[in-house]
Amino acid sequence: MRNSDYENVRVNFMKLYGNEKWMKEREIRWSQKTEQEKDIDRKLFYALAEPEKFQNNLYSYGDRDRKNFKNLPKNLSDAKNLLKNGATNDFIFKHEDINGYCFCWTPLDISVARGFDDITHLILQKHPEEIHKKDEHFHSPLFFGILFGREKNCEKL
Repeated sequence: MRNSDYENVRVNFMKLYGNEKWMKEREIRWSQKTEQEKDIDRKLFYALAEPEKFQNNLYSYGDRDRKNFKNLPKNLSDAKNLLKNGATNDFIFKHEDINGYCFCWTPLDISVARGFDDITHLILQKHPEEIHKKDEHFHSPLFFGILFGREKNCEKL
């Protein structure tokens, strides 16, 4: 498992979103996190998907690859327990596909894109402002839900 890419994108995020409430709250959490807390956040992300198994053309319009994404390994009971024990939406996995499309994924993005409504609810229950979060390219959790065919789930958000 790799470390969060938050430090790699932090400067850009602050330039783009530094005045937004969700970013201010995340920045406070991140600055106070211990290595153990960062590890819990990483475990949450990996309980929802194994990002090293993201397909090389994940963001193109090939339905086959999106089905593969939806079928990535998951452990939702571990994810729920981690959220109940302090995990946050602060882990970021930056993924670039073979076409140069780049996205910064968080646990919330994964749960929306894969239709894990219980996980989405738990994350937003703890940090409701995270629904407004975006990555370097202005992709929100709703964007990921629509990209991966979860329009009906997005209506709830």
